[in-house]
Amino acid sequence: MTVGCFISRVRMLTALSFMLLTSISSPDASGQAANPSPPPVPRHDTQQWNDVQLIVPMTSKADFILLGTLRLGRNLTRPVDERIGISFSYHPTKSVTLAPSYLHIERQPSAGRNFFEDRVAFTAAFRAKKYVSLAPGFLYINRHFSVGQSDLEKRPSMAVTFTLPRTRFILSDRNLVERRYRQPQGNSTRYRNLLQLQYPFLVQGKHLTILASDEVTYDSAVSAWVRNRFLAGIRKQINNYCSADFYYIRQNDGRARALPGDFNVIGISLAFRLGGNITVGDKQRQLDLLDDDDDDR
Repeated sequence: MTVGCFISRVRMLTALSFMLLTSISSPDASGQAANPSPPPVPRHDTQQWNDVQLIVPMTSKADFILLGTLRLGRNLTRPVDERIGISFSYHPTKSVTLAPSYLHIERQPSAGRNFFEDRVAFTAAFRAKKYVSLAPGFLYINRHFSVGQSDLEKRPSMAVTFTLPRTRFILSDRNLVERRYRQPQGNSTRYRNLLQLQYPFLVQGKHLTILASDEVTYDSAVSAWVRNRFLAGIRKQINNYCSADFYYIRQNDGRARALPGDFNVIGISLAFRLGGNITVGDKQRQLDLLDDDDDDR
């Protein structure tokens, strides 16, 4: 081999090695193609929700409650929300209810984007007068996102509910103020007003209840009314131990980020009580399960 031929081969190998190293280390080359950015979370969605609660009496004043949820989304093509949790409901007196709870949530709002939450909550409900109740509460949320981010939220709240019971219907107006201490997004205060109607009636000897509610939310972080959620449905008591709510939800929220803000939902919520007749409180909890505080803004 001549010296000139050897030098030519060395130059060729050097050039090929440089090209290979450049292609590996370049941020615009194969490394980025192997890990493309996930698509953004869609603003609109159509979903189907399924909620189940199993109530197990412990004593005459205390219940243990097992909660489960499965939600289909991305226009009904795959699961996007799975939940499991436990709760206790303790009634030291007829006018006081104490309710600690834990809930674990897994979410997949779009392809390549997922996160999970752990929620610990405590609520104390007091019936101050015949038609007025107070419910101070505290919610702790720990979120972890697939993109490597995480956040913490501590949320004290106070709800005042005015109830107008009549022989043919029950109308209630809940006024909820919550302070959100969030890391790293920053703090904010929200006001949520929920107007709810329950109208029992008979159809061929079967007991049914019309359900209707509308909630509007004001957020101090953006100084605007950010959300409206409307619900309409029918409740049917299957037997003495089971109640089913069939409902439609329409939500408009143009400022949501980690979850779709505008969506249509068809859902069913089931409540089962073991060893006893299902109660008015059990049925109300079915509606309360839908009030899930899904908001990361």
